[in-house]
Amino acid sequence: MANPHKNGNKGFSLIELLIVMAMFLIVMTAIYSTYMHQQRSYMVQESLVAMEQNLRTAMFFLRREIRMAGFDETGASGDIQGAEKNRVEFTLQEIDDTGTTMVTKTIEYDLYDSMSDGNMDLGRSVDGSPREAIAENIEVLDFVYLDVSGNNVDTDGDDIISNSEMDRIKFVEVTIVARTDRKEIDYTDNNVYRNKQLDSETGECCEEILTPTGDDKHYRRRISTARIMCRNL
Repeated sequence: MANPHKNGNKGFSLIELLIVMAMFLIVMTAIYSTYMHQQRSYMVQESLVAMEQNLRTAMFFLRREIRMAGFDETGASGDIQGAEKNRVEFTLQEIDDTGTTMVTKTIEYDLYDSMSDGNMDLGRSVDGSPREAIAENIEVLDFVYLDVSGNNVDTDGDDIISNSEMDRIKFVEVTIVARTDRKEIDYTDNNVYRNKQLDSETGECCEEILTPTGDDKHYRRRISTARIMCRNL
């Protein structure tokens, strides 16, 4: 006798299997694409948070100590010992570790590559000791030195501050440009970064301190400027 269930056990045809596999690949591609997009977004946000933290940390230390430049409890006049476009050196007094004695320190800030990775970091040195990295991935550290009226003491625009010009410093205007530690191929930074001072050559606002080129265009950046009054100068 003929099997009455014979025609109901044929299984899947090749075409049906191909359709199912195609649908499965489409779904898996969509899931993978969503995952990769979320992963890239997470990495970008992580880099942005780290960059913002580095920028805030750098500005916090510079503001706190430059504001105290020249402080001396005896009333003796401390001073700024080095004033350059990308470096500042000054004296101040702080309480030592015992909490009872005031000691005079010489503080220096500039940029250096602390990890030899090609990225510059904000360095702080005390009394000529080896620099300590305060904040990573600081691309630009720009100082402008102003007198009591807010005028640039570097009147000749040569970025060299003489001793007589240093004696007139009352404000230090700091501009910092920080960047992310990761490059983003699908991101391009076409900004021109400037400080808040007039350009010494053109007389226009404001002086250019960074224009990304080449592969450097694929990093995200943030800029911050603060005018710090040296209360003890």
